[in-house]
Amino acid sequence: MIAVSADVRAEAGRRALALAGLPGDLRARHLARLVHNLVSAGRPQDARKLLGQARHAVRSAGDPDATFTLAVSEALLETGARLGQCAGAWLLALIALQGGDAAAARAHLCALGEDERLTIVPLNPMDVTDEVLLARIAMAVGDGELAASAVATAQERLRLNPAVASIAGTAAHVEGLVTGDADHLALAVKCFEEGPRPLALASALEDTGKVLAGRGDREEGIAMLGQALELYHRAGASWDAARVRRRLRALGVRRRIAGMVPPRNGWPGLTECELEVVRHVARGLTNRQVAERLFLSQHTVNNHLRHAFTKLDVTSRVELARLAAIHDTMAG
Repeated sequence: MIAVSADVRAEAGRRALALAGLPGDLRARHLARLVHNLVSAGRPQDARKLLGQARHAVRSAGDPDATFTLAVSEALLETGARLGQCAGAWLLALIALQGGDAAAARAHLCALGEDERLTIVPLNPMDVTDEVLLARIAMAVGDGELAASAVATAQERLRLNPAVASIAGTAAHVEGLVTGDADHLALAVKCFEEGPRPLALASALEDTGKVLAGRGDREEGIAMLGQALELYHRAGASWDAARVRRRLRALGVRRRIAGMVPPRNGWPGLTECELEVVRHVARGLTNRQVAERLFLSQHTVNNHLRHAFTKLDVTSRVELARLAAIHDTMAG
């Protein structure tokens, strides 16, 4: 069987609708299916333009097939718009958090309404560790209600999935971030060690080390941070690794991981200059603005950005911002 794209089916539907003398029930079916195919093709605006005409035709024909198809299409338009808005708000929040602006991150979460910030995550598809990032935003701006919501969501997911290590680790991690309790963070480390999420484990190790060092358990904190650094390095999470190195330097420790050949691609393959350019571009600056900030020529910035695109296998600034936000906020 040959798969036909939704765009092709939509074009076929338009041609069918152009036929003279088309019976009312067939016209209603073709219109309903055209709306559905436009939604499936990722063209919601085009689909909405036909909704009024399709509704009228379907009501007039009273055809069950057309009625069902149009109802499904309208539901997809409604939920799809909501999902898209939530995903966009969450991405913008992560970018702001990565840039160190937690207040802006919270503002993005409230883009759909103050109360809606409590339901932005989980998204669909869901990442069970999103509540960790949500808790970071909440704690950074002192939003107790948002913090409590992150804890409650993670705990409810754990209640429903008690045997999943990553879910248990997330629940403990969120609780530890909100309460500042090293025991909960240590439990998160233990859970993530049993699961398949090395970056989540590194994030929990980093937070545990930070709390331990902050309360005076310097050696234990340094050990945790050292483990986090190794995991980040192994995973190619160069921004996260650089952040942990800074934490270690603040504690008087310089840590290098020997025996690793410098990679040529991915985040670890970026030079310091390329990484700095990427950071600024991911925050929404133009090449000219980046050049002014870094005291470079615009030509040099263009070259660095082109090399970064190649190494990270992205083709647009939007993709770059999305990758940067995910990459840099796992451990905040």
